[in-house]
Amino acid sequence: MNCIEIAAATQNAESIIIIIQGLEEYLKIEEASQDTIRLLLNSGIQLTIWFSKPTQFGSLMRYTTGSPAHNELLKARTESINFSYQSGTLQKDGRLVDFETESNLYNALGLSLIPPELREGLD
Repeated sequence: MNCIEIAAATQNAESIIIIIQGLEEYLKIEEASQDTIRLLLNSGIQLTIWFSKPTQFGSLMRYTTGSPAHNELLKARTESINFSYQSGTLQKDGRLVDFETESNLYNALGLSLIPPELREGLD
């Protein structure tokens, strides 16, 4: 199956999801939550749209472009420097940490930015 994944920053994901749900004549909604909607388009393409607040877009991009192995390595790294890893976001002392860019996130972990095409978990 052909798949398209989109990451989007918005202050109002719920409203966008409601609008998309109103387009049922063009698609089948497979799953919807407060920050994700997965659709099957009439063309047979599966479309997933991930939403985050603009202040969390760096975390979303890192989460959606990293392989599972890469994400597991980052989770271990976060825990080794007293961050916690929850559903693709980072927390410090129980508070969500904002990362508008991927560079900011990797820098906070003491790493240089790893380009998406290299996020295979081989590092």
